[in-house]
Amino acid sequence: MDRVFLSLGDLMALARRQSGQITQWLATCDPAALARLEADAVAAGESVASHARARLAGFCRLADDEAWVHALSCARAGGDAGQAFLMAVLDGPVFALEAS
Repeated sequence: MDRVFLSLGDLMALARRQSGQITQWLATCDPAALARLEADAVAAGESVASHARARLAGFCRLADDEAWVHALSCARAGGDAGQAFLMAVLDGPVFALEAS
């Protein structure tokens, strides 16, 4: 099976649309990460796509410089920069947006 590479913009768009595409992508490229994301989503009472969107949105709006440096360093060191960045965000500290 061919590996699919996504840019950070692609990942943000997938998460923003809350589609199942991010789940399909993770199932292909990193099943272990998908399992962690599914467990976190269940614990939060959210769908996987909604949880990924919330984590990414919270990070983009609230992460401090140290969190950004870490995530971008992971992206630079990873073979797939988008995947490495997303995993750094999903596996890192939670930057939660206030519910409106």
